[in-house]
Amino acid sequence: MKDVAIITGASAGIGKALAIELAKTYKVGLIARRVDVLAELCSEIESKGGDASFRSGDVTDESSMVKAVSEIEADLGPCHLFIANAGISSGIRLKSFSAIKSKSLYDVNLTGVTNSIGAILPQMVERGAGHIVTMSSLAGSIYTPKSFVYASSKAAVDSFAYGLWMAAAKHGISVTNLKPGFVRTDLTAKNNFKMPFMMEPDVAAKKMVKAIARKQISYSFPWQLHYLIKLITCLPLSLQRLIMSK
Repeated sequence: MKDVAIITGASAGIGKALAIELAKTYKVGLIARRVDVLAELCSEIESKGGDASFRSGDVTDESSMVKAVSEIEADLGPCHLFIANAGISSGIRLKSFSAIKSKSLYDVNLTGVTNSIGAILPQMVERGAGHIVTMSSLAGSIYTPKSFVYASSKAAVDSFAYGLWMAAAKHGISVTNLKPGFVRTDLTAKNNFKMPFMMEPDVAAKKMVKAIARKQISYSFPWQLHYLIKLITCLPLSLQRLIMSK
């Protein structure tokens, strides 16, 4: 009997790649706003012998997430693995700074995470078991003038995830915070700066699924970029600004 994994933002990019990879060993629940794309992905998974169910859901709407999660659990069974993957990148810089755009980004990247996890956490606490995965980014580990709003949203996800890990352990719930570098998706295609160590979504998904299986608290990759960022953040802020402004 396969366990159940539910993924938000499953219609494209990392979410889609994770759904395809996880479908090899899990029944997968797919949540995103674009139901036509989810239906195609669901059919693709089922054509390969997998089990899948999908629902439309908006991570910025708490009631939408509760409904989507409960309906998928009714289809597939209790959720064992929940991946709060949905996220956006706006490319907000100093000259294009907008409070409204910033709020929209935080609504998806941070509030979207809490809305998503809030839809499954009570069930996991009641069962005394489960595994929650948050999708952060290596950008959350460094100060960057080119995407400071996005980076700050991911830094907030880091803080939330590690606090959740501390609180959830006594209830039998594992938490893994994933911190990928640059992955080739529609979101990164909008970036107009150098993106070293770019990965394909399927390669990134395989790495993440292995980290999830090991129940790592945190997984930062690729290692080259992870350690480069660690080195940069050891420098004085004035030097960090010079390096990150190039």
